[in-house]
Amino acid sequence: MPETRPEIRAAREPLTPTEFKRALEQGLGRAILCLQQHDPAPYREIVLEACLQDTRFDAQCEGSRVPYLLEAMELIGDVAFFEQRILEAYPETPTVTPEFHENTWLEQQFSDFAFEFAQRESSFARRLLYESFAANPMYSDRFALERDVNIIKLDGLEGLSFVLEQYAQVAKNDSDFYIDSPFRHLVTVLGVADVQSYVEKLCAEDADIKALIDRSKLSQISEPYSQPVRRKLRALAYDVLVRQVQRRSPYPGGVFGWARRANQLLLRRAARDLLLQTDPELIRGYLHAFRSRKFPLTVRHLLKLARHENADVRVGALVAMQHIQHPAVRTLALELRHDSVMMAEAVGMLQSNYELGDAEIILETIHRFPDQETLHWFGYRMIDIYRKNRVPEALEPLTALYEVTPCSNCREYAVKLLHEIGILPNWMLKEAAWDSCERTRTNTRAWMTAA
Repeated sequence: MPETRPEIRAAREPLTPTEFKRALEQGLGRAILCLQQHDPAPYREIVLEACLQDTRFDAQCEGSRVPYLLEAMELIGDVAFFEQRILEAYPETPTVTPEFHENTWLEQQFSDFAFEFAQRESSFARRLLYESFAANPMYSDRFALERDVNIIKLDGLEGLSFVLEQYAQVAKNDSDFYIDSPFRHLVTVLGVADVQSYVEKLCAEDADIKALIDRSKLSQISEPYSQPVRRKLRALAYDVLVRQVQRRSPYPGGVFGWARRANQLLLRRAARDLLLQTDPELIRGYLHAFRSRKFPLTVRHLLKLARHENADVRVGALVAMQHIQHPAVRTLALELRHDSVMMAEAVGMLQSNYELGDAEIILETIHRFPDQETLHWFGYRMIDIYRKNRVPEALEPLTALYEVTPCSNCREYAVKLLHEIGILPNWMLKEAAWDSCERTRTNTRAWMTAA
């Protein structure tokens, strides 16, 4: 387990191969600093290994690692070595589109590498990108491999023409096939009028493309939203909650969405109905409504459910109590913090029941998780605790989270929170300026400039 108080060893001596491999796979800026300040040659094979796999913990949410890895290649000074081996390993496109693809995000990474190398005048990379898309456009579309987007970014209107031609052939043989707008990048670069004119020209020249554009309802091109449109959420009918709960789904999204919109009257009704349930799955379903909204009835009901025979019910009750300040909740948190199943949610109850000195409890807990999944989940709880309790003693727990979390987004939250509290260490500020997470880089560099 890494030290609780890591130093930037890369600033004064080279990292060992094991240390460098771990830092690179996590996306820590420490790996880039090491390459900047020491002989990079011993790390060449480790960087190549990272390029040929997707080392992100949650590829669906974390940004691409390609810019970070390209930076590492450039510091080593032999980009051609990496380019050749990455492109040689480029996955072959299947002619028949499967229903499931376990390496979607890795293939997207290869596509991004091909795009970057093509921008650097690699004809082989350009050909791979075009041929892999043309071999099976449906495959690229279904698994969001970004080949179409990269071709359009690479070659502008000519790239768009190629992409639409390929998709039009798919649509010709599949009456249900349509596409989402591929125009965002071009509209940003060229403007709506030029893109609209070009698409109209393509439609006039090619009936198959026109049929695809009409079916996809893309004949009128508009400006892309620069920011998400925020609308006031309207309360959903109570029947929506009942239906979501009765689905007995282990995923709380539907119930959670209902609760976000609910007024206090509806929340009280949900709490009363919760207490009438005897089926553990239905109890769990109603408890999901209080993951982010405070339970409106007396806490004794949740304390009772925290002793339920069903583990999912117990966990749901602990999560609901994370929003409640009460001596009995704190007592229960301290009692269950050693429970291997309940410790993440138990310590999470300190969010509304924090006392000075609790940093030691959190610091002890973070090193007790046996796998990355549960550690990642506890990281969310830590961030919630210190967003609500902005105390100087957060330094050591948040530093530990920065060091051990497998997720670059959680690392971003830790760095940002340390800065907001006013306790971000100088060594971390310098290191985070080279992090794989673009937002972390942008934030820390702005703070350094302001200072």
